[in-house]
Amino acid sequence: MDIGSFFQEYFIDYMWLHKGYNIYNTLTFALVALVFIWIIYYFLNKYKIKIDKQLVLSIIPFVLLGSTVRVVTDSIDTGAMQRYNAANSNIFTSIYSNLINSGSYAYGYLTVTPGIYFVIAGIFFFFLAVCHIFKKMHYLKYIGLIILIPHLILLLPMTQYPLYPALILILAAVTVFVSYFIFKKINIEKFMLTIVGAHALDGAATFISIDIFNRFEPICTQFGKCYSEQHVFPNMLGTNTFFVFFLVKVAIALLAAYILSTEKIKAREKYYAVLILLVIGLAPGMRDLLRIMVGA
Repeated sequence: MDIGSFFQEYFIDYMWLHKGYNIYNTLTFALVALVFIWIIYYFLNKYKIKIDKQLVLSIIPFVLLGSTVRVVTDSIDTGAMQRYNAANSNIFTSIYSNLINSGSYAYGYLTVTPGIYFVIAGIFFFFLAVCHIFKKMHYLKYIGLIILIPHLILLLPMTQYPLYPALILILAAVTVFVSYFIFKKINIEKFMLTIVGAHALDGAATFISIDIFNRFEPICTQFGKCYSEQHVFPNMLGTNTFFVFFLVKVAIALLAAYILSTEKIKAREKYYAVLILLVIGLAPGMRDLLRIMVGA
């Protein structure tokens, strides 16, 4: 197999045919991510941008934006938005028709992995630079919220399954609640709960989607439209329930929180690690939650 055929089979086809991930594209994306993590840290240092709790909190709306844009794309690609339009007639059906016809959220290189990461990162760093130049860094999170909210509003009318997102949020919230008392007892910095919350959300979303939704919803049991895990490493666990994946995610997050709180690590490096871990958990977790909400 030549390089072109290999790239087509394991990268392009996996994206366009919705096959998810394989060991080759997973390792490649991970390597690219590590390179960009280093590059971003280098430039944050070079331009003396403070890496602290405020920066971590400021990136959250942009992470949620990426997940939300991805689900808008999913809703069009899977026909969820078209089905809503066929069954309803209101102001949103007009908006949805324009979105579908415009192709602005079509399933393409810029709206799926890894393209969506570059798009959202570009938006974030543009506004980060603007806020830094004008010394208004506290405005950054509000800019993210302003861009995020209209996209969330786009998804809300299409809600088909509100129970499952609620279960995901409850399971993640209970995990954070219990972790809070653990942190308090062993003196772990409370801000590290952001890591636990993000990964609890991701693990809970996977567990609820695959183990609960697939078992009880007629659209899966009768029509075979079920959710599945597309990533390599969760499938390597080899268990009959993704509750194990949830527990593993939470355990790793707790361990990371403990290490970052107890080891002698510079503040910049510590909060940069928190930022990276937060993004890794929150982005897929929120995408899964919103996708099951609209049935996409």
